Amino acid sequence: MSLQIGNTWDDGYGRTYMELANPKQTGEVYVQQREFWRRRLNPEGAEFPEEYLKDVISNQTPDYGKPSHAALATFLNDLVAERMNSRAADISVIEIGAANGPTPRHFQRFHPDIKLTYFGMEVFPALMQDGQEQFPEHRFVLGTAEDFIELAPEAMGQEKFDAFMASLVLCMMPTELAYKVLSKASEMTDTILCRDYLTNKGGEVSRTKAVLFEMAPGHSHLLFANQFELMLRSLGFSRIDYIFEESAGADLRGMGTFLAQRTRS
Repeated sequence: MSLQIGNTWDDGYGRTYMELANPKQTGEVYVQQREFWRRRLNPEGAEFPEEYLKDVISNQTPDYGKPSHAALATFLNDLVAERMNSRAADISVIEIGAANGPTPRHFQRFHPDIKLTYFGMEVFPALMQDGQEQFPEHRFVLGTAEDFIELAPEAMGQEKFDAFMASLVLCMMPTELAYKVLSKASEMTDTILCRDYLTNKGGEVSRTKAVLFEMAPGHSHLLFANQFELMLRSLGFSRIDYIFEESAGADLRGMGTFLAQRTRS
């Protein structure tokens, strides 16, 4: 696909952010990325080689104890501490991009005394199935962001959750769709925990056009740099805390984790 690019911005670390000049191409880029993650370039209906599926599953983060996920673990542990301080030994989480269950795995390893109610949505069938097999007490379903937006409370088992989570998922969506996901999440919870690329969180690169960047220099996979803080403020989240990752890895530049909370009067 030949993209029509307007202004560009160099982050100083070898990554270029690009304004997409033609709005019609935004949807095309998104569909291309969605289909990559949904089918991994495999023809519709074709079976994946067994070894390939084993590699995909084994490459998922075992839990959030690794240094690369330290910020996510910190915020998640803080939420658990808040629950314990309020004498509540349970927590409910809804997550998109659930993979094969790193979130319930984290609770199982680090917070075994917390009763977790978990609903996870994942776009890749093998990961969803593996998560359900590993954690039969929780609910894993197959679906895209569009499916999440249309979810009814009865499909999730409850109307409200203590927290919504997404890790490296919203960057795959253009601003309009990412906003719809966060808006849907805000109907179910006052706490959003997300790990993503945050270079354009306040519209630093652009507020009016889709901003694209390569996952890593020379990588063909394109992601969206979305305006998370502007979206969250408009949805009533007054407190947003950030932890930015410091890494020499080209694929991690601009990445960070945020915890957004809304106080209801």
